[in-house]
Amino acid sequence: MSSGETFSVGLLVRLRSGGPQMTVFSVEDDVVTCHWFVKDELKQKPFKADQLQEAEIEQMSDHELARRIAFILEKDKRSGDSE
Repeated sequence: MSSGETFSVGLLVRLRSGGPQMTVFSVEDDVVTCHWFVKDELKQKPFKADQLQEAEIEQMSDHELARRIAFILEKDKRSGDSE
């Protein structure tokens, strides 16, 4: 994605300078908060939108896929609890 485009929650992104694949967790103005895992530890950090680009989809292990699905389900459960 080029600078100025919007990112949507759930999109896989990567820093323009490289690094791990991350999942967009929230977007507010030009700040995109991303989540990613380092081993079994969930990391979270806000980035300026112009630091990010859409990531190419890469193969992931069954373990990584299960972890990401569990995370999404937990997020949905938490957002449902607040309504």
